Amino acid sequence: TLLSAAAVNRRWREAGRNDTLWKRETKKLWQGKKGTGTIEELIFWRSRFTKDTVSRLSKSQIFAIFDHPLLSQKKAMLKECDDRAKLERFLQVHMLDIISEGPEDGRLFFSDIYFGSYACSVMDAQREAISPAELCTPFGYDMYFKIPAEDVDEDDRDSLTKYDEAENILLYHHSTCFFDESRDFKIVVGDSLHSYHPMDLKWGWTDLGHRVQVGPYPPLTAARRRDWGWKLENM
Repeated sequence: TLLSAAAVNRRWREAGRNDTLWKRETKKLWQGKKGTGTIEELIFWRSRFTKDTVSRLSKSQIFAIFDHPLLSQKKAMLKECDDRAKLERFLQVHMLDIISEGPEDGRLFFSDIYFGSYACSVMDAQREAISPAELCTPFGYDMYFKIPAEDVDEDDRDSLTKYDEAENILLYHHSTCFFDESRDFKIVVGDSLHSYHPMDLKWGWTDLGHRVQVGPYPPLTAARRRDWGWKLENM
């Protein structure tokens, strides 16, 4: 009886990890989310797969992982992987890189492609520390810069947003923003790229992964958004 129950449990477990099921669920989960991956392949860019699972990934699935803007430099290195073994090894090294910069749950690897992709994206959505790569990619983040209303000329106040969480505070809201290779602050407005800070202002961490400061301006605190994007806001 125990063996039969164990067999039933195993079959239920295997059914619960069915790739067709989890591919569909991953597509639903990713709708409207930022920083996930390509909807065509549904492979999360921070997925952690076992060696056997990597061997079952198609070439297009592996390339889909490196389609993410944060991995553009590594994607160029894929051209040097001229056979399957090198391709798999390249992905294994990439996963080790992710583990070294992540929390303890980074030690967990998945043996199912789409269940693993789903699970890794859900776990990553709980991450509260933004990486330097996420700060410095055109993928960008939202900027919320609060300023007392009394410090803004009356003629300019209509162009700012009222801050809902405090009285007499106005808000500069910019989306999308990022830092370039020179550490200059950039803002994307429509199809145009603008730089609003002097070239000699540099950014640095005041609290690694959580708070960044640009020149003499107040530190900006990073927070995760519901759409899995990032918001930087002065406190």
